[in-house]
This record gives sequence, structure tokens and C-alpha cells, in this order.
Amino acid sequence: VNDAPALREAHVGVAMGSGGTEVTREAADIVLTDDNFASLVAGIHEGRGVFDNIRKALVFLVGGNAGELLVMLLASLSGLPLPLVPLHLLWINLVTDGFPALALAMEPVPAGVMARPPKTPGEPILGRTEWRTVLWIAVLDAGVTLGMFVWALGAHDLATARSLAFTTLVLCEVLRSFAARSAEQRALTLGLATNARLAWAVGVSIAVQFGLHLLPWTRAVFGLAPLGLVEVGLVLSLGAIPLVVLELRKGLVV
Repeated sequence: VNDAPALREAHVGVAMGSGGTEVTREAADIVLTDDNFASLVAGIHEGRGVFDNIRKALVFLVGGNAGELLVMLLASLSGLPLPLVPLHLLWINLVTDGFPALALAMEPVPAGVMARPPKTPGEPILGRTEWRTVLWIAVLDAGVTLGMFVWALGAHDLATARSLAFTTLVLCEVLRSFAARSAEQRALTLGLATNARLAWAVGVSIAVQFGLHLLPWTRAVFGLAPLGLVEVGLVLSLGAIPLVVLELRKGLVV
């Protein structure tokens, strides 16, 4: 029987790499180089993990960018000074967001991933649930950052207010990466050891961010003011709010 037409008609045609003919391999979508059908299971397992990790990283990054846009938009509409300058936004997108996003892309495949039903063909990588999460993230990040900025404007000068808003937004985003690891399981349940890369990425991002306030030349470049222990504690506390809210949201239909 000529199996090439059948392989072309199949949704996914699978051929053997060693035992199959050249025509069969050309017609197939997947070629098993070890001639073992069990490799399909391993491939699906890995593929589901890759899909999940791409989705996690995208929700994390798109939510953060939406929050930044919302901060600038609401400040402009309210007649406030700009909370962030272009260099701050560039720094957030290229440096502090990058390390946690890469670590999320290497998240281990969760247990039970093969127990899920298959996805609908053509399912978008960002569906309704993911866009709802992006909206939550944008509102939380923008609300915390603008709240800090408005308060700081009344208590400090503009440079200090921008410094506090800038660092608060950075902390909101990098700490929130722990909540991005799973849509169902909480970060404490997963534990830090299951993705040590993420813990290191968050630690490095926070250290680098506070380092900007310590060195005179980086303060001059970014237009920042030095932060005291009280301000450091304040931005850390506010920066953890999106993480806490998103963690509490898990399991709720919201």
C-alpha cells in the first residue's frame, strides 16, 4: 500500500526515520529518527511545556508594558508631571524585565501536563484568560506606581518622586514574575528551588536597580535621587502588592 497519500491527508503524518522509505519521510510532518512511537509522547510533553512557557513570558512582558503605558497615559490625562522619562522605560524593558522573562521561558514542565486535554487547533497563544490577566497586571502596576508618585510629589521634589515611582514599578514587575510561574499554583507551593534561575534573575534585577541609586554617575544619567532605608522599605512593600494580589486571585473566578 502506498502510505504517502495517507500521510499527506492526516492532520499530522508520522514516519519512521530508519525503517521508512524516502517517499514516506518526505510526505510526513514528523519523522521519528529512533523509530520509536514512544518518542511522540516525549515530544508532546516537551511541546506542551514550551507552549506554556512562551505564554507565561508573553503575559509577563505584555502585562508589564501595558502597565507602563497606563502609568504614562493616566499621568498625562491628570495633568501630572511625567512619572518616568524615556530612559527609565528603556531600562525597564531591556534590563530589569529581561532576566525574569528568560527565566520564565525555562520553567520546568509541570507535573500532570499530559493529563490535560489537547488544545483546540488554532487556539491563540494569548486567549481571553490571558488578556484578562494582562488587564489585572496593568491596573495593579499602574495603580501602585501612580499612587507612589502622587504621594511623593507632595512630600518630596520631582526627582525624588520619579525615583520612587521608577523603582516601585521595577519592583512591581520583577516580583510579579513569581506569580507568573503558574496560573493555578501559588508561588509558595512551587517553591524557589524548582526554578532557581528565576530567583537569581529577580535578585540580580533588584540589586542592579538599587545600584542605580547608589552611584553618583548613574544617578546623574537617570536623573535619580538617593534612597534612604525608609524609602527602600516603602518601595519594596508597595512593589510586592501586585504579586500578593495575583497570588490571592488564583483559584478565584475573577
